[in-house]
Amino acid sequence: MDLNRRDFLKGAAGVAATAGVAGIGGSSLLHGLAGESVAASEIKNPALATFPTAMCHAPMRMMYEKGFYKQFGPKNLTLRVISDRDPVNEGLAGGKLQYAYGGGLECVILIDRGMPFVVTGGVHAGCIRVVSQPGIESWKQLKGKKIAVNMMGSFPYFIACSMLTKAGLDFKKDAQLLVVSPPDMIPAFRQKKVDAIAMWDPIPMLIPELGIPHHMLWDMNTAPRWKDEVCCFSLQPRSVIEKHPGLAWQFNECITAASHWLEESDDNIRECVDIQIKKKYTPGKAKAKFQFDLIKSYDFSICGNQDICERSLDWFCDLGAQFGALKHSKKDLMKLMWHDYTKLPKGPA
Repeated sequence: MDLNRRDFLKGAAGVAATAGVAGIGGSSLLHGLAGESVAASEIKNPALATFPTAMCHAPMRMMYEKGFYKQFGPKNLTLRVISDRDPVNEGLAGGKLQYAYGGGLECVILIDRGMPFVVTGGVHAGCIRVVSQPGIESWKQLKGKKIAVNMMGSFPYFIACSMLTKAGLDFKKDAQLLVVSPPDMIPAFRQKKVDAIAMWDPIPMLIPELGIPHHMLWDMNTAPRWKDEVCCFSLQPRSVIEKHPGLAWQFNECITAASHWLEESDDNIRECVDIQIKKKYTPGKAKAKFQFDLIKSYDFSICGNQDICERSLDWFCDLGAQFGALKHSKKDLMKLMWHDYTKLPKGPA
């Protein structure tokens, strides 16, 4: 079945057009990447920003708290916790951030549409899930049902479109994809106003944590093919690659070191959770065991494996082409968006 190209592109355009939408996970980090970062001479204090609810930001927090940035650079790094707005929307457009996370096919389509950022590596796999009401145990059973997504054009939205199509359904005609703000998703699910939620963690996993009856319909950690692909990529403005290649290399080396540290042992994950709670990187009500289980479920070992990252980008290009959502050929788009950080000059910018 062919996807409805016009409606799919409308969703893709929605990502680029929407500003100031609070989100959870890597998706919301994309809105502000249309802005070029500041000139080379003006980057004096490289900065990162993290959402309290983004559990997959653990490596970003640890690269700062465990001092990996002191080993690889960049110097004078700062990390801010921002909960009331999209940090990259303001930060990157204003030249205050030089690195961020972003999700899957969403990144590919935004770059295809002219967003001036590039993919420099992959961070991890597995932070998107789809939870359905009891009794809905297949995508085909979502025919005529309501599916909540955080935004038209987000990576969870694209996954829902793809899986509905794979089940033989028309994502536009046979199901209703609704934009529901992340804080309202769980109440809407509990009250059965929606039949399923496609979303970044932690929202899907809070539903079983809260004891709400549900069925785990789809899990990126276990879904065939998806479980082996990158969920969130390292993103950097094109201007940083061109004017500060050493800075780009430093950020990626730091995030790789922090990711591999998390993969080394459960004790390291527990230490990470303790730091996140103590420094208030995560919400006060997010229990330690819940945070531990989520972080442990992600595959951070793929961070720094550029072959896996490039393969995932290649596959997402194929999916985008299937949807009729890409203007560029895969060859041209890969050349435009893929900048392997391991091939950049090492050392200070």
